Amino acid sequence: MSLPDHYYGTVPSLAWILGHFFYNATHFLYFAPEFYPYRSENPRTSNPYKVYQDIYEPWKENDQFSKILDGYRLNLIGGIEAKKAERVIDAELSDRLKRVCNTVNILFFYPVVCRIKLDAALQDRASIEGSGKVGSSEILISDLDESEIDEILFLDFHSDEDFKRITAEEYYSYRENGRYSIKPPQVLEILERRCDSRGVRLPISIPK
Repeated sequence: MSLPDHYYGTVPSLAWILGHFFYNATHFLYFAPEFYPYRSENPRTSNPYKVYQDIYEPWKENDQFSKILDGYRLNLIGGIEAKKAERVIDAELSDRLKRVCNTVNILFFYPVVCRIKLDAALQDRASIEGSGKVGSSEILISDLDESEIDEILFLDFHSDEDFKRITAEEYYSYRENGRYSIKPPQVLEILERRCDSRGVRLPISIPK
């Protein structure tokens, strides 16, 4: 079967920040073969366009009580636990990142779309999870290298200097020369300084 060249996956910017700076520029992403798979078998949570909408609206409204954003906070914390178990990060960094994910300012959840070219190598690593097992076109690539992202779309929120520095400026600089323009410890300091949201009731405790 012939597959489309491009696949699209929507994530909060914070998810990209974690993968880029703290997980060795490796990302865990779900993709669909169209940005808007209209009238497909993809449910809302497997539709990149609708995922973008679901993140963007509470982000734009600065909704401190958004269950959607709370869910993303918890999912990112779960991802941090997984990276600690894989020994990608140590316990101290894990605790600091979990505090960030729980209480960092909502603006760091600005949604972005990662586009990839699904070549043979990526097809071999793609797995069918979630809605893909019941008929949707969604795939998962759990070890996507930064270099395999064809482009990040909609990375155009520039009115906050901290956000711009660790997203758009870093992305384009890294894409050009393959080196961090700002080091991970500096990024962590910025994120911790911007932890002013209410947070969610966590199922796990985070040492202070």
